[in-house]
Amino acid sequence: MNNQIEMNFKHADPDQVKPDAGTRHRNLSDKTNAAIAQSHDHANAVIEGWADQAIGFVRSFPKERFFTNEVAQYARERGLPEPPDRRAWGGVMIRAKKNLVVRSDGFGYLKTEGKANDRPMTVWVKIEWGDQ
Repeated sequence: MNNQIEMNFKHADPDQVKPDAGTRHRNLSDKTNAAIAQSHDHANAVIEGWADQAIGFVRSFPKERFFTNEVAQYARERGLPEPPDRRAWGGVMIRAKKNLVVRSDGFGYLKTEGKANDRPMTVWVKIEWGDQ
């Protein structure tokens, strides 16, 4: 299986991005926030300490710029069980952002195994001391 990942980082350009794409992450709907929180809490209920372990993998991830999918793959390869719902990773990344582990840096597109994901995905950047 080919696990190579091609990343195409792009910053939100008001002339080229759909009107809601640049604000989607910051202004998630109440329904979306509830689903992320529920899946995050459910993962912790099913797999004790899952979210804390997942945050640990975000902290130890070797790349400075990345997508959530890459951290999830990295964690799986190192033994972190798959959460019952992949949206649990959204809760992990929101928590990492609130705890100043990462910051969002625009949007990009992730291409794996010849399939393109046609929706913008958040590009995350690790925060180093003095980077806040």
